[in-house]
Parts: sequence; C-alpha cells; structure tokens
Amino acid sequence: MFIRLFHARVRPGRQAEFKRTVEMLSLPAIQEKSGMIACYPGQPVGAGSTDFILVTVWRDVEDAETRTKEDWARAIVPAEALPLVEDWNLYDYKSYGVFEQPLKPLFKSI
Repeated sequence: MFIRLFHARVRPGRQAEFKRTVEMLSLPAIQEKSGMIACYPGQPVGAGSTDFILVTVWRDVEDAETRTKEDWARAIVPAEALPLVEDWNLYDYKSYGVFEQPLKPLFKSI
C-alpha cells in the first residue's frame, strides 16, 4: 500500500472557509479515484491552529500518481482555496507491518 500525506498551513482566520472549500470541491473528487482505499481529512484541534492534513491510502503508487506532486496538491487545494493557504507540503510513504491486501479494515468506522 501507498500512503500520501498532504499538510497545509492555512492563513489565520480562514480555517472555516478552507475547510468548507475542501469539503465541497476536493474530497468528492479525490474519493472517487480508482485505487483509493481510504481518505482521512484532519482539521486543527486547537482554536488557534492553522494546520490541516489529508491522509490518503492507495493500493499502490501507480494509483496515486499524477504528473507531479504539484498537480496532486492542486487537486486538494483548488484555485478557489489557494489564497487561503500560506504553505503546503506533500509526503509519500510505503506501508509496512501490515498485509498488502488487508482482509478487514485496520480501524473500525466510528
């Protein structure tokens, strides 16, 4: 499995707007991609925090690939949300310690 972590630092005071934009424009488009196993958006816990993350899990690296990491980031941060973002990073990981094709989810739905 292949794990991709997207981290964005949103401009102070723009967190709610960023979250709404990602929920409406980004998540539906990402979740329908072939090869995606899981998608976990994360929002700040503290009132003053501006960090957001999105963790996606894919069958393999080919399923998650796009031409460049910037193209993939644009899928997460559409043009409408770019003015809301101060900085972003994208990290790629190969899973370990779990079956490549798990028989059941590692975590139960809440």
